[in-house]
Amino acid sequence: IRQGQSAHCTGLGAAVETLMPYNAGATSVLFAAAGTSVYNVTSAGAVGAAVLTSMGNARFSYTNLTTSGGSYLWICNGSADVRHWNGSAWAIPALTITTYTDNDISFVLAYKERLFFIFKNTLVMGYLPVQSVAGTIDNFPLGAVFNYGGRLLALGALSVDGGAGVDDYLCILTSEGELAVYAGTNPAVAADWALV
Repeated sequence: IRQGQSAHCTGLGAAVETLMPYNAGATSVLFAAAGTSVYNVTSAGAVGAAVLTSMGNARFSYTNLTTSGGSYLWICNGSADVRHWNGSAWAIPALTITTYTDNDISFVLAYKERLFFIFKNTLVMGYLPVQSVAGTIDNFPLGAVFNYGGRLLALGALSVDGGAGVDDYLCILTSEGELAVYAGTNPAVAADWALV
């Protein structure tokens, strides 16, 4: 149906493994990860210099989150320090993490106005306060929840109609095929967080 292809950007030097869009109102920017670098590929043609280098790999997890401080594209790959783009500049967010470092963060998901994370090769999830792109990450160990061990692979949101309207649940997938589903908005408050 498409009858071939055409190049959007050239000169990246390696295969693109992740495309990461930044969307904030009328502003859209597209970034591509190739090799160990990230490029701005919004405009067609020969790509310019990399906007991020020495990132370890090109397999990123990313999400967009808008807070009172602005709109952000938040990226991680479990190999380099996490980064966020605020529409004009890349920065390393100031994170306080117990046990792990920010380059251990391999997956990010925006869920119920919070950023949730996976720490690579563990059964530990982390999360930031509501509408925050930096600050203290609280750890949420899940080793006792999963019977087959392994490591966390991915997070996702599931919309469910429980009879009184649609609600979102947080789904947590492991390398052993187990899936845990949580309802609520704050893992720090037992009355507001439940394994369903």
